Amino acid sequence: MDIHPPRQAVTSLQQFLRELVTITTGILIALTLDGLLSWRHHRTLVREARANILNELRENQRDLAKERQDLQKMEQDGQTLISLVHQLESNRKTPVRHFQYTFSMAELHSTSWNTASTTGALSFMPYIEVKRYTEVYDLQHAFTALQERGFAASLDVQGLATLLGRNPATLTTAELSDAERRLGIAMADVTAMEQIAEPLNRQYEELLDPRAERVTAGAGTR
Repeated sequence: MDIHPPRQAVTSLQQFLRELVTITTGILIALTLDGLLSWRHHRTLVREARANILNELRENQRDLAKERQDLQKMEQDGQTLISLVHQLESNRKTPVRHFQYTFSMAELHSTSWNTASTTGALSFMPYIEVKRYTEVYDLQHAFTALQERGFAASLDVQGLATLLGRNPATLTTAELSDAERRLGIAMADVTAMEQIAEPLNRQYEELLDPRAERVTAGAGTR
């Protein structure tokens, strides 16, 4: 903002006051316009960030729904394998059939959330809105961390194919005990993921409820 001196020399107090009022009014108008432009920019930034976050959470909810079905299948497969190991521990003549244990992972993204943080959009959102987003993304992170741990355990389970592919009569008690331990770890991870998936899905539903979206959008910026 540029401020220019009067074009003519000030020769009286009245002229000085008139010039002062003119300059002050010009400054106030300029500041008001600048404030309005900033306000509109912040509102646009928040509106775009909110829309992107909600779209991201909507996609994550769909992926989580598929993953919850896969978790049920993994739990069933794991229990079948545990029963087989128990049978082999009691009777080495138990027939071993081909088994399947497929581990899947949901892709829960946080790109829109990270972008909103980087651009500063979060600083212009209502505190309660940012708090709710933070909670759901923190829970997402916990679920993703469990998936990574579960994936490592699933590799051990899939490695049992080599063990169970041998002649059951040659399997030792130590080998079967180790197989049971590995299966137990994998099943514990699956159970933990199921326990987190439920409240995570509930938070998705609450945030994506159309009524909640209207209230959030109506809150405006800070």
